[in-house]
Amino acid sequence: MLISKKSKSSYNVFRPKKNDILKIAILSLLIDMIILYLFYKNIIICIITYPLCFLFVFRAYGKSKVAKRKRIFEGEFEEFLSCISSLLATGYSLENTIHESVKEMGLLYEKDTDIMREIAKMRHGLKMNIPVEKLFKDMAIEADIDDITTFAEMAAITKRSGGDLISIVKQTLEVIHGKREVYNEINTMIAAKKFENRILNLMPVIMLVFLSVFSVGYLDVLYNNPAGIGVMTIGLAIYAGSWVIGSRIMNIDSYSSRIKEKKIRDGKKDYSGDIKEDRIYRLFKKFGFKEKIDVLFHDLGRIYPSEKTRIISLIWWKDVCKNTLTGSAAGMLIIILCAVFNSENLPYIIMVSLVISFGIPYYYVGNIKKQIKKRDEQMIMDYPDCINRFILLLGTGINMRSAWERICADYRKKRSRGGGIHYVYEEMLYSAAEMKNGIPEAEAYERFGRRIKLLPYMKLSAMLGQNLKKGNRRMIEQLHLTSIDALVHRRETMKRLGEEASSKLLLPMMLQFILILLIVMYPAIRTL
Repeated sequence: MLISKKSKSSYNVFRPKKNDILKIAILSLLIDMIILYLFYKNIIICIITYPLCFLFVFRAYGKSKVAKRKRIFEGEFEEFLSCISSLLATGYSLENTIHESVKEMGLLYEKDTDIMREIAKMRHGLKMNIPVEKLFKDMAIEADIDDITTFAEMAAITKRSGGDLISIVKQTLEVIHGKREVYNEINTMIAAKKFENRILNLMPVIMLVFLSVFSVGYLDVLYNNPAGIGVMTIGLAIYAGSWVIGSRIMNIDSYSSRIKEKKIRDGKKDYSGDIKEDRIYRLFKKFGFKEKIDVLFHDLGRIYPSEKTRIISLIWWKDVCKNTLTGSAAGMLIIILCAVFNSENLPYIIMVSLVISFGIPYYYVGNIKKQIKKRDEQMIMDYPDCINRFILLLGTGINMRSAWERICADYRKKRSRGGGIHYVYEEMLYSAAEMKNGIPEAEAYERFGRRIKLLPYMKLSAMLGQNLKKGNRRMIEQLHLTSIDALVHRRETMKRLGEEASSKLLLPMMLQFILILLIVMYPAIRTL
């Protein structure tokens, strides 16, 4: 069964063995019997839902195995590059390093490991006179790992242009090693929280077993009747939700890929108007809120870089006004009905209506700030990859604009295959379009830094603009120093996200607490 849409990569495909099928079948049976039977105590439901449990466990198990295999292969490839780097330094060509690396790699890994099989395929391809850059490209397609794909592309460009291959290998090694260090640090930091989350997920099951064994008959009102089945179904939904939320919170290393492309425009609506003609906007302008609203509109343009700021601002403003007026009208109607039929609770109804009326625009404004924060965090974490790719392209001998356009073209391809939105590359696409429209290259880089408003990118834009205006022979060395600083910023950001994840675990913890209260209190209330 395919685990990824990228069918060209066998590393994205889970091919279960007999032991894997046995493990999945046993685990599915345990989940089906322990959870569903404890919640419903109906063997027929367990039999009916077992195929769904098997399918769910199969997909989850397959994804974990695929991720583990790719992570292991990335570490093996790092050792392979280290071996190639040492052989290149002694004077070997890239083709000869493939043959010579077998001895050193054979001391570290068994013959049935992925890296040894890939090396064997590359050696066979060299004997068939296949170019070495084509072999690395085939390995990258097979593995579907970004760093390997980048190295394969850089190796191909370097072979054609005669760039410094040794520096490219070393730079790629540093990038892979830095990523693995951050990954290991984050996993070490949140290991205890992951263990706590697993124990927390077992508590409702342990409680149900305890009550079923030591308090026989107490939970009978929860079974074999519509009300009890409904309560247990709600409890099972809360349990599943807390499990999913906890897993997503703990999955910090995939944070930058969580942001998907946002679609705010509806093709059926007409957005040809202008926000400045809106009466409510002019009313807010009179009361002195114009500057704050304009700042919000500017932030909307940063969140939706592929759309025109005027159109996005108009859509957002209309949604806020419509929902606020609807909420206020509903609140007024409830207040009138309460004044007629239940005047005793009128003050509470008025308070709730006011909270709703003012809460709707507050929610919209807070959501913008939240998305801006996510954007900035993603751009900080994407900066090392972006700058290192830029350094590698410059090291192949091409100029800055060509390297910039090459990064943009690669992002377009990746995004067309279903990849998430990455704001830094969206801004780079915007700058590339500016250069095509006649804006000078140095000015386009400066605008790039001013739009992002983050210190690393502002330094980068200033460095690129200065290089074009005055020239700088040590450009790559300076960029390399900024990449080291970027890795430090990324590590700090990831650590902070790890600390935030620890506090966010309060949400699934509260859901588990609500579930336990529901299961314990409902039978007690029914027996009164």
